[in-house]
Amino acid sequence: MKHLIDALPQHLTDAVAIFEQTTLKVASERIDHIVITGLGGSGIGASIVAEMLKSQVSIPVVINKNYTLPGFANKHTLVIACSYSGNTEETIAATRVGLERGCMLAAISSGGTLIELAKEKGFNHLVVPGGNPPRSMLGYSLTLLFALFEFYKIANTDVRTWTKRVRANLEASHETCDQSARKLTEVLKNKVVAVYACDGMGAIAERVRQQLNENGKMVGWNGTIPEMNHNELVGWHFEHPEIAVLMLRSDFEHPRNAIRAELNKDILRKKTPHVVEVKGEGETIIDAAFHIIHITDLLSYHLSEAHGVDIYDIKVIDFLKDELSKM
Repeated sequence: MKHLIDALPQHLTDAVAIFEQTTLKVASERIDHIVITGLGGSGIGASIVAEMLKSQVSIPVVINKNYTLPGFANKHTLVIACSYSGNTEETIAATRVGLERGCMLAAISSGGTLIELAKEKGFNHLVVPGGNPPRSMLGYSLTLLFALFEFYKIANTDVRTWTKRVRANLEASHETCDQSARKLTEVLKNKVVAVYACDGMGAIAERVRQQLNENGKMVGWNGTIPEMNHNELVGWHFEHPEIAVLMLRSDFEHPRNAIRAELNKDILRKKTPHVVEVKGEGETIIDAAFHIIHITDLLSYHLSEAHGVDIYDIKVIDFLKDELSKM
């Protein structure tokens, strides 16, 4: 896992190469809406892309995490199915619904049933290297989602340019990122962790929480400012020394949210002594997001070491899938 985390910059370059080497067909119909369907480590890239491109995209983008599709899905809907294994049952079911309704389809996967369907039905598909935990392959799925938005002319993502810049920045800052992750580990180990970010980085907070869940074997939750200021903040009525707060910050926050974040830190420090911050660096929000992703992926690795757990272990998920397969 440490090798895979360290390889994030290379994954960006490799993903662009996959995009450039794959022959894709243009949309057969006008695209009026987009549904990206996927779950867990395979689906988080969808949430990140939708949030980061919402100011650019002029049509609705819906994130789908279920067995079916929204009622509006039709021949003018582009459905992008994301399943690293290619066998995620919810994603396969939603893809079949898309085929039944005549939607335009595209897939990102390493193989399995999803790629078999794509080849059989003739819809666009991008194939990534297989055999790794889905959560360790975000560099591929996220880059390829940006690339598909560019290919279908939904947004000008300029994926070739920013991946080169982000790779160079991550490689140059790797040691500093690792040092930051080690310091954070000392604060967050053996804690329940609340991950907060300002709107625009809410999906990154979700990704961080997922990494703490799967790699660090930790429970916690994520929230977004300003929404959490209208409800969740009241829940911090009592002191909670067993909870740590991880704030994700960047220079791309709305000015009012930046003020809110500072006020939130003051409030939360009265409820727990464990309030820490990670600030994403870079020229754009994408740069800042990947900087945070890299630090917190390293953090999740060091937390797994501190907790003495197997970072690869997802036996409870495997058990759930096995039980479902019997029904």
